[in-house]
Amino acid sequence: MEQTEYLTNFLLDNKININNIPKNDELYKSIQIEKKKRTLVELHYLSNKNDKHKKIIYKFVDKKVSDNLESKDFFDIFEEFPLNKLLKLLQECK
Repeated sequence: MEQTEYLTNFLLDNKININNIPKNDELYKSIQIEKKKRTLVELHYLSNKNDKHKKIIYKFVDKKVSDNLESKDFFDIFEEFPLNKLLKLLQECK
């Protein structure tokens, strides 16, 4: 497992093409999980950094900006969404 984690981070950090990895492979699954974690962290950062981003992000889950979600709650709520929707939301904030 440690090798998979290292390889996952290496591939993502160096932006190496991962399209040739079979979708049922353990490495592919690990990469998708790590991508989602990284996306969630970036969304959380943006929501804390700027009210404009926070409005966009909170609107996505029908929360009021005044709710001020705790980190754990934020990640619990957004963990439900598929990676492609989270990436789209991240693009809207940039």
